[in-house]
Amino acid sequence: MTRRLSLARIAAYAAACATASTMHLTAHAALVYGFDGFFATRAATQTVANTTASNLEFSGAAYFCTGFNGVPPGSCSVLGNNSVLFTITPDAGYALNITGFSFDERNTAAVAPTRFDVFTSLDDFAAPILSGALSPLATTFTHHAVALSVTDLDTPFSVRIAASGHVGNNVPHWDLDNVRLDVTAVPYTPPEPVSAPASWALAIAALAGLGATRRRGRTCAHGSARVHKD
Repeated sequence: MTRRLSLARIAAYAAACATASTMHLTAHAALVYGFDGFFATRAATQTVANTTASNLEFSGAAYFCTGFNGVPPGSCSVLGNNSVLFTITPDAGYALNITGFSFDERNTAAVAPTRFDVFTSLDDFAAPILSGALSPLATTFTHHAVALSVTDLDTPFSVRIAASGHVGNNVPHWDLDNVRLDVTAVPYTPPEPVSAPASWALAIAALAGLGATRRRGRTCAHGSARVHKD
């Protein structure tokens, strides 16, 4: 006997599938700088809805981006001890939820940088969230990643990748690729600030309540003493 699905059950199933699909896409949202195409640029190759992403910004004029850089994949090369910075800004009424950061790198020369550190604007670029040594004369890219837990950030968020330890000539030796920030933008309403008069009223009410509690405690203590004395 063939069972027929009711229209209500079909609609419920379709809604569940759509919700699951939306959750899957949201979980994998990311800002990516992939340097794709022959004429690669410093612009993001994948953006996130309800946000604005900057181009990659270098600390000096010394950088070189190409879709192939001699051989695939495309990359952007850092010269000397420069740093690379990008910023993502949520649209009005939205906040950022950030779950991770990663990038690929390849150190192609003996005089290239020997170390990298990744900083963010959350602590004004004070402490690195990711660091590592860079091996010289690399022929393949190495992947670096770190998990993050940032929620309800309604201000711009910046990431800086800094290279150090370079010696010798100022030639593009350290290649970056697939610079990725795992981030979503969610609707957000900032909490209403408590006005000064309201905060004073709360403080006074709390002090009054504390005083009443202490007075009741003293009364009970005196009453217990009288009962004990009789």
